[in-house]
Amino acid sequence: MTVSDKPAAPPLSLEAEYNIRARHPEHQSVRDGWAAASVRAKAGLDWRQDLRYGDAERQTLDLFPARNAESPLLIFTHGGYWRSNDKANYTNLH
Repeated sequence: MTVSDKPAAPPLSLEAEYNIRARHPEHQSVRDGWAAASVRAKAGLDWRQDLRYGDAERQTLDLFPARNAESPLLIFTHGGYWRSNDKANYTNLH
């Protein structure tokens, strides 16, 4: 492929639909708030960190057992483009 054959970049309006950082310049303060709320939530919970389910560095999960053994199970999977952010910032989801 030559430079002239390379597809043009998408218009900025389309890029903003897929790039949350471009659309929300305040994104870092929001993420910082999530991280702080997660630290506070973990302080009051009995939990296990970084239980390995694969060989890759980030193939870990955190387990937060329910206080009542009869409680239903909730599984939260952070998508994050699979390249951005971290599971540690989502503990505050309850």
